[in-house]
Amino acid sequence: MYFFNEDGTAMNPKNNSNFIKLENIYFNVTGADGVGKDSVLKNILELLTGYKTFREPGGTEEAEVIRKIILCISDVERESYFKHAKTFNLLPLTKDYINKAYEIFKVSGSLNQADDKTVGLMEAYLYAASRNETNNKLVTPLLEEGLTVIGSRSVACSMAYQANGRNLGYELVWNINKPALTKTPDFEIYLDIPTELAMDRLSGRTGKQDRLDNESFEFHRKTREGYLDYYEKYCPYPVYKIDASGTIEENTQKVLDVLNKYRQN
Repeated sequence: MYFFNEDGTAMNPKNNSNFIKLENIYFNVTGADGVGKDSVLKNILELLTGYKTFREPGGTEEAEVIRKIILCISDVERESYFKHAKTFNLLPLTKDYINKAYEIFKVSGSLNQADDKTVGLMEAYLYAASRNETNNKLVTPLLEEGLTVIGSRSVACSMAYQANGRNLGYELVWNINKPALTKTPDFEIYLDIPTELAMDRLSGRTGKQDRLDNESFEFHRKTREGYLDYYEKYCPYPVYKIDASGTIEENTQKVLDVLNKYRQN
């Protein structure tokens, strides 16, 4: 049993023997915006040892710039980030993804005025680009070193946001991403809550919101539907679905219950 502070954050174990050491595995934690994924993951990481973690999009220097392309609101900034991304020594597939995304962006005139499918197609190529860099330059090498690798988000997000939320369709987005999935997780933990609760939580955020936070209720409803469809119909690896409608500490404990199946100590 692990204990939590009044704000729901995890108390650090008092000695090294109380930290959880997992097997040499790779897993992701996913969930729609507003589910509390980042808070739960922060708690989990404070209780683990012998791991490396990354966020998606992101994880490598190249992927972090790709993240900025996706999430920034200004078209001027997006143009600048595209140019920055092209200065890196990118993997050939990554370069192809970015070039396709940039072409879509330029044809649109302004992404802020573009329709959902145009935005979604650009996003799909960029997420796949980030995924390709991370899988090949981060995840695989770390696993070969014997570490546990923990990702925040996964291809499930592309199937939720771009395939269903942006109406691109599952087959198109899955086919874009398949070449980038050079390493799939041993399992995934999906945190799920009703869209109404997710929107309530998003409206209460006091920090800076990004472009995806500002989407409509219907968009967020469809992303949740997309997650559930992906895990039922496409997902090639095991998934643990967790009801995350409880408190941060309750949800953290549910995730710990899953991880205890894979602990070494």
